[in-house]
Amino acid sequence: MQIFFAEEWPTKLWMAGFIGAGVVTAFDILLPTFLTLDSLWMYGLFALSLVIIGAISYLVSIIAGGIMLPPIFNLRAKLNGAPFAVGDQVEILKQPRRGTLTSIYEVWTDRFEARLDLGPSAKEDYSDVYSLTAFRKATNT
Repeated sequence: MQIFFAEEWPTKLWMAGFIGAGVVTAFDILLPTFLTLDSLWMYGLFALSLVIIGAISYLVSIIAGGIMLPPIFNLRAKLNGAPFAVGDQVEILKQPRRGTLTSIYEVWTDRFEARLDLGPSAKEDYSDVYSLTAFRKATNT
């Protein structure tokens, strides 16, 4: 479950579900109307309608997801060991660095992210910035 959240699958599924539901509903409602007219123009208008409804569904998914998903991600971060602090030892859960043990050198709570010590090149190009659900506190075993 930790890797499912680390790879941001809930967000991907949320958005795909909204877009898919919007397009399928539009297809179901609009298809009978557009099939009564036999012209290439009407098929083009039908396809354009599906694209527009898909775009609207995408925007609605962003707004609704901004309300519904943060509490779920906050819970997952707490289960991963949040709140995190500078110096905490963590294990990265997200590819391509899954399994890497490192430490936190900066926490951006307002952005729900942290910077992990992955070397000077990662620091320079900000590839060391991870969501708080993309790593967990390392356990001493």
